[in-house]
Amino acid sequence: SINDLSINVADSKAWTFR
Repeated sequence: SINDLSINVADSKAWTFR
């Protein structure tokens, strides 16, 4: 779903900043 994609993008960005 679109919500899942949004969560995945946010999670990917969060991992990038770690």
